[in-house]
Amino acid sequence: MKYLNGEENKKQYSSRSSSNKTIRAKGTQNIVDKKIRKNKYRVRGYLYRRIAIYIGVALWLLTLVKIIWIDNTATLPVNNIVTAFNKASLMEMSASIETFGEYGVLYLSQDAKETILKDIAAKIGINNYSIETTREDDNSTTTLSQTGQNGEVICKLVTVENVVEQNVIQAKQYVYINVILNNSIQSAFSYEKIVKDIVKNLQIDATVTVNLKGSVTGKLDMALKNSIANSFVDSMNVNVVTENKTDDLYTIYGYTSDIDEYITVSSNKINVNIMMNYDEQKDETNVYVATPISSEDY
Repeated sequence: MKYLNGEENKKQYSSRSSSNKTIRAKGTQNIVDKKIRKNKYRVRGYLYRRIAIYIGVALWLLTLVKIIWIDNTATLPVNNIVTAFNKASLMEMSASIETFGEYGVLYLSQDAKETILKDIAAKIGINNYSIETTREDDNSTTTLSQTGQNGEVICKLVTVENVVEQNVIQAKQYVYINVILNNSIQSAFSYEKIVKDIVKNLQIDATVTVNLKGSVTGKLDMALKNSIANSFVDSMNVNVVTENKTDDLYTIYGYTSDIDEYITVSSNKINVNIMMNYDEQKDETNVYVATPISSEDY
């Protein structure tokens, strides 16, 4: 025990006596360690920043690809319709974007009606319009219109008044929008989106129809009509629901999953309408393609 104690004391003494020699070495080592740690932190910080940049760039590219993909998929059905129409080599191509729906049961002053129509005009992108109001019996119509070389815009706010009780009148307001494009169909679906946004903002439950029209010289026989119609059906991936093919009236109703909107007729989904008729005065066969269904008189 004493020996062990003596050895322990010796060791303690030995360590104390040598401590002066090791202080400088330890101090130097600490400085070196601090520098190494500091450099490690710098390297780590640099790597973390680089990794953060890489992740940020990757997320940005992923978002960009997603946007491009969404935009392309959103315009794919539109491109198919326009491409099919152009491939048919039709003349005098034009388009009409049209909607009509109930705005609500409420009283609107003349200023309020004009304000609503002016807001619609601003969203469509016209500012050189005229406004007039007509009245017939219990109905009044305020019309905003602008006509130009490339087309026409007609917006109406129709008021229908009914006497529901003695000295009590109920006023129903309806909104009508029609954008007509002459000699071009390229912008038809851009205006369709604008009109849909207008209808949505006004909280109107209405269908927006797009009507494309072209013509072919002369009276087409049934084989040529079928050839043109089949090009539309194939390009637009249309499943034919019902059809009526005669010399006087050629009509096809179909459905494609490429277009979201549709109407239901006898439990069948319909969102493509192909029509043809012959104009004797012009000696032309008119060709119509509409979605979801035509609102044109033909």
